[in-house]
Amino acid sequence: MRNWPLLVSSVYPSRDIFPILLASEDHNLYTFDIRRFEKPTAAYRGHTAAVMSCDWSPTGVEFVSGSWDRTVRIWNEPERTSRDVYHAK
Repeated sequence: MRNWPLLVSSVYPSRDIFPILLASEDHNLYTFDIRRFEKPTAAYRGHTAAVMSCDWSPTGVEFVSGSWDRTVRIWNEPERTSRDVYHAK
């Protein structure tokens, strides 16, 4: 596995996997199955600077991320897309 600087957010047990959401300084977010940590199950791209925070919604279907690019994004986990982007001044 690549030696990424990562921020571990939280584990949200859902469906048949136990995903953990990770924010990375390489501008991306990753989900991993906590039982198999060899490679990410999904990568979420869209930020243009290091991602500094992330957390799951209570439903476990969406999550939010904040980045040094001064945006907050709401992501849809199954579709792997950012549905909303909020910009700071």
